[in-house]
Amino acid sequence: MDFDLAGMLQRADEYFRRSMKSKAVRAAEKRRAERQSREANLRLKRAALVSGASGAAILGVGTLVAPVAAPVLAAAGGGALLLGFGSLFRPSRRRASEGDFSQAELAELPGDAEDWLLGRRDGLPLDCRASLDRIFRRLGDLQPHLATLAPNSSAAWEARRLLGDHLPRLILAYEAIPG
Repeated sequence: MDFDLAGMLQRADEYFRRSMKSKAVRAAEKRRAERQSREANLRLKRAALVSGASGAAILGVGTLVAPVAAPVLAAAGGGALLLGFGSLFRPSRRRASEGDFSQAELAELPGDAEDWLLGRRDGLPLDCRASLDRIFRRLGDLQPHLATLAPNSSAAWEARRLLGDHLPRLILAYEAIPG
């Protein structure tokens, strides 16, 4: 039975380096959690509004305009709840198409890139972690600046091209390198 201490230490060191998160990554994960929390709050508010408005309309029609049987009102109430529940699954923001590009979508671009990079981080080699940390720091700093740009300015289109096209292609090409 061989006892490979050097190999064990190397695997332990690699595990430690892979599982250790830098300050930039922790800050990016915190920003992602804040974005997810805002998205969940928007969806819950929309669902409550849809359910409340539907319920009020059903009650109003059922009591004032055409009094109907209790089973019909119960079915309509269930439909209102189903409508509210269904609105939970509708995204709170639309994705940018190729032609139009709003101010809100421009401000969300660094967050989208950051989320995508956080998902890819574990699959990338350890050697690129320092570069990723710099990218995460810059993405955190970039969001307030992009929010002030005009959506159709050349700087906005350049940011969209860099964050939406070049960065993903760079990461995917890096992942494709064997070894």
